[in-house]
Amino acid sequence: MPGYYIHFAACTPKARENLSFLRGIEAPDILKKHFRMYGISGACEKYNSLKTPDMPDYKILEERIKQKEKIGSTDGLHYGVSSQPDVLTFWQSLSNQEKANPFYKGYLWHLITDEMVYALLDIDKKFEQVMRQTPKDVDIDELRKAETKKLHSDWDRLNACVRDRYPDVILSSEVLELGVVNFIEDKQFSYVDPFAVYKGIDYLRSFNPLEADENIIKVILEHNI
Repeated sequence: MPGYYIHFAACTPKARENLSFLRGIEAPDILKKHFRMYGISGACEKYNSLKTPDMPDYKILEERIKQKEKIGSTDGLHYGVSSQPDVLTFWQSLSNQEKANPFYKGYLWHLITDEMVYALLDIDKKFEQVMRQTPKDVDIDELRKAETKKLHSDWDRLNACVRDRYPDVILSSEVLELGVVNFIEDKQFSYVDPFAVYKGIDYLRSFNPLEADENIIKVILEHNI
């Protein structure tokens, strides 16, 4: 999945100054990570230590945190899986008050970034193409593991590229604390085209995410870039 560097880079530095918005950008990934690390009570305590006045109570998010994300569903924090988040279902589930809340604007921008990056890279298609071209005597499960490892390495390569191209991106202390942001300095990508990602990031930076509404969502999801 696109990492924190990509998510932070895909919004303007000015928007990231809003701490509630920044917490929303982190939410779909970091809430699940905290749940896995600390369990529900520990994750709730961690959330409350980071909570701003604009952020919802943990109980409001708890059901989705516990749900398993899967293709063909709108469950979980990504309203589906990160490669296919149902952005409009998320947005339409919000009240008018929540739609104006910077935390939920950040959450929205996270899902939009996931959707756009995966669409621009068409990773699922590339992945399945490798599977189809594999000789019949090859262990498919082992191959899938190997190709998944290549993809994960690509995200680490992309972190390094985005770090160098967008020096205004500074990771928050709660993200650094996780120790999950890694860098591979070579440019030997298997699945990711960094220039396609730059194009998406630059496009998303042309919007003010704190003013996002359903019209802007639909314009972005059309991918006319």
